[in-house]
Amino acid sequence: MVGQWSTPVSWPLVTVHAVLLPTGNVLVYDGFADAPNSQRVWNPTNGSFTPVPYSVNTFCSAHVVLPDGRILIPGGHQTADVGIPDTSIYNPTTGTWSAAPNMTVGRWYPTATTLGDSRVLVFSGDNIIQNRASQPHPLEDA
Repeated sequence: MVGQWSTPVSWPLVTVHAVLLPTGNVLVYDGFADAPNSQRVWNPTNGSFTPVPYSVNTFCSAHVVLPDGRILIPGGHQTADVGIPDTSIYNPTTGTWSAAPNMTVGRWYPTATTLGDSRVLVFSGDNIIQNRASQPHPLEDA
């Protein structure tokens, strides 16, 4: 397949996250207050957007495609610099969401890395809370 440039296309949201699904479609979702229930699947062949709403605010999360084609989405957005401990799974075959066990801490923009044995390592992610004891100030040299 060869790509091509075309005129801009209007989308129903500002895509902050996009995940290429095994189906060739793309899971996209928005940010901040628009994030809960903003999830959609874009079909690049016909240009359609199918809503696949999920009440968890998946903005500021990480995402990886699992070996079985499901999408693992750890973390998300509570407020600026404060992540959530949720772990969500999207199944592109059924178009459904499910919750996996929560992480021990909230994570805002974590990193998710698939290991050689197919497990997923989730680490880092910001969770700066202003003026918390022993918390470094954001964007300031220590």
